[in-house]
Amino acid sequence: MDRRLVPFALGAAAVLAIGGVVVASPAGAQSLTFTATVSGANEVPPSGSAATGNATFTVDTVTNEVCIDATVTGLSGPVEGSHIHEGTAGVNGPVVIDFSASLDTCVTSTAQIVTALIATPSAFYLNIHTDEFSSGEVRGQLALVPTTTTTTTTPAPSTITAPSTTSTIAPRPAVAPVAVAPRFTG
Repeated sequence: MDRRLVPFALGAAAVLAIGGVVVASPAGAQSLTFTATVSGANEVPPSGSAATGNATFTVDTVTNEVCIDATVTGLSGPVEGSHIHEGTAGVNGPVVIDFSASLDTCVTSTAQIVTALIATPSAFYLNIHTDEFSSGEVRGQLALVPTTTTTTTTPAPSTITAPSTTSTIAPRPAVAPVAVAPRFTG
């Protein structure tokens, strides 16, 4: 190994050893999360179904992949179709993303649909169909989940000597050990 790379390799190993995680992603990649709360009352007209549920959508703005992860209870039967439609609350609209009959899958959409969904998520809704409610049993408008950033700072150790005291310190969370075996040649 080139000796100029040794400090970098050791530094990277130290980051990994203290639990650091580095994730590489393509330049410009962004993943956004949306949610929808579905119910029969949101259907147009209301379906009368007592079923309710929640869905989370992950949208990759580079690949235009849209993933759904939904849980719905009280449906009248098996899911026959699940789709994202374009339409504001109270308005029916065309299917723009088809998840077939799955509540846990990923599909590829178009850049045009993904761009419109990101710009105005409330103009789109999830509709879940069953045999009894072929026009849709439950529906919910999409909403963007705001992204948050958390910054934690740790004060530097103090060199001031303090009188002896007894205190309780909360245990630190366990960190999975990482074994690093650097190999040097040359």
